[in-house]
Amino acid sequence: MLKEQAGPGYQALAKQASYALAIFTNTAKQKVARVVDLEIKVCKEEIAKEFCKATFALTGSFAIFHPNLDVRDTRDLINLVFEKHYAVLLEFSELQDAQAFFDLFKIAAQAPEEEHVHATLSLEHQYAVEVGEEALKNLLKAIFV
Repeated sequence: MLKEQAGPGYQALAKQASYALAIFTNTAKQKVARVVDLEIKVCKEEIAKEFCKATFALTGSFAIFHPNLDVRDTRDLINLVFEKHYAVLLEFSELQDAQAFFDLFKIAAQAPEEEHVHATLSLEHQYAVEVGEEALKNLLKAIFV
């Protein structure tokens, strides 16, 4: 009833307030959506780092208990398995390819040596760890894929 008795000034002000509220609501929704997207991106990066750390730990344990491997073979075994099987092992990760994995792996594992470059593992290093390749691939696939 008060609305009907209000003058044109009040109604114009009410209309302006309604528009301002709509603009504010729309802007707030956009800002919240951006924050959520940023949080998701950060979470995905952290999950990828944890994936790399877990791969390093599992491979080290695998090498220790494998009868024909040594813990010093861990890096070469990881490099071999991800060079040959990255498409399967990275299928559900946010990492696009093997090189993205190798780049992030160096950071996540805090490795002092240079990051591995995809398709550069020497035949000598491949031969030394081939014995564990299939078993490690299956282990990682069972856990992460």
